[in-house]
Amino acid sequence: MDGGAFIAGMNLEKARLYGLKSERTEAATALEEAIRARAAVAIAAFETIGLSTLQTETATKNYELVKEAYLEGDATFLELLDSQQQLLNAQKAAKRALYGFLSDLLAVEQSINYFPFFGARRRCSYS
Repeated sequence: MDGGAFIAGMNLEKARLYGLKSERTEAATALEEAIRARAAVAIAAFETIGLSTLQTETATKNYELVKEAYLEGDATFLELLDSQQQLLNAQKAAKRALYGFLSDLLAVEQSINYFPFFGARRRCSYS
């Protein structure tokens, strides 16, 4: 090998190395963005739990008031059924909010390769 070919080969390998480093940086950035996006979704889902719990509490109070009014003859049977339906819908929404949060939390844990049911120190590898 002459000196020029050797230097050209070294320059070519350096260029490949820089290209691979650039690809690695881009992949790491994309992964970080995906993790942050999933975490933001999980945080929003967590906030939904509180709102749906408040909605359930309000629907429960409303149902109790309407039930008392119905027993006293001040409310119709249809109003009682409506308040009961609102309570059931609020309870379902609360369950869905909790499920949604747990699902989003699992997606975050999966994206950071953390599986707590394996134990604190064990990580899952896909090799």
